[in-house]
Amino acid sequence: MDNNLLGSLISTDLDRKVNPEYVCTPATSDISDNELADYVASWEDAIRQCRGKLSQKDYDQALQFSTPEKLLEDLKARERTKTSRTPWLSSLYIEMAPTVRMLEKTSAIFLMAMRPKRIETSMIYVLFYVIIELSLQDGQRWAKMQAMLERATTSLRLCRHTAQWADIDEELRNVLLKMFKSLILFWANSAKFMRTNPLSNQTRLGLLDSRIAYLELPQFSD
Repeated sequence: MDNNLLGSLISTDLDRKVNPEYVCTPATSDISDNELADYVASWEDAIRQCRGKLSQKDYDQALQFSTPEKLLEDLKARERTKTSRTPWLSSLYIEMAPTVRMLEKTSAIFLMAMRPKRIETSMIYVLFYVIIELSLQDGQRWAKMQAMLERATTSLRLCRHTAQWADIDEELRNVLLKMFKSLILFWANSAKFMRTNPLSNQTRLGLLDSRIAYLELPQFSD
């Protein structure tokens, strides 16, 4: 990775930590403005779809945790509430902190890949909070969601590794867009299902377990 690209990524991460509403700033792009606008429109459409699947209550509550730092603080707080009935909370922070950090690092690359267009990524963290909140209510449900999150973390890590050794081009931009769209739409659908189907309904819980166990992420070469 050249020094300019590395510097841009570091700057993006720092700016987003200082300002939770940070979005990318104009920079030189390798594609036309119209082509890039299509990418942005696709992302914005996915955000609208996700917003429509969340209840107002879930959305309003999750907005308090729309940054990586706030999510990490929440994970620590949840871990301290562990009881004999919720043993899966005992290592929640250790298990999920790498996912949050990888979301942060890879979304910084996504932000830069969309330059000079401006995009918003807070919905990634909003939805992450919601699916954590809902899936932790049951040990079996959480085990399925945790396995999905581990696979997603692996894909995010591979994508970030690829970006370190290659220029941001159409292939990488496509992978980033498809990956983040797949994640947020999957999380939004899972959240809607968990919210509208009670845990006492074992048939519904089984269906949800099947949904959580499956997530198709885009493939790309490393």
